[in-house]
Amino acid sequence: MKKYKDVTTLPKAIRIISEQDRMIGALTRERNSLVDTEARRKQWLDMAKGEAGADLRESFNTVWCRTLQKAKLYDEKTAR
Repeated sequence: MKKYKDVTTLPKAIRIISEQDRMIGALTRERNSLVDTEARRKQWLDMAKGEAGADLRESFNTVWCRTLQKAKLYDEKTAR
């Protein structure tokens, strides 16, 4: 362990390490939250694709456009 010539710098070093530790903890929690959000988003998209009868590898934008086209055709048929 490093010996400090000036004991007043030890508390400052401890404060810096403590602050860095808090920052690392906050960043880790934020990263975990983002990973969780991304996983839930992917799960929802996969569920929506499955309900639409689409392949999970297909782009959601493609599935959504096709779904909107079907809805528009249905509205036009029922409006007659």
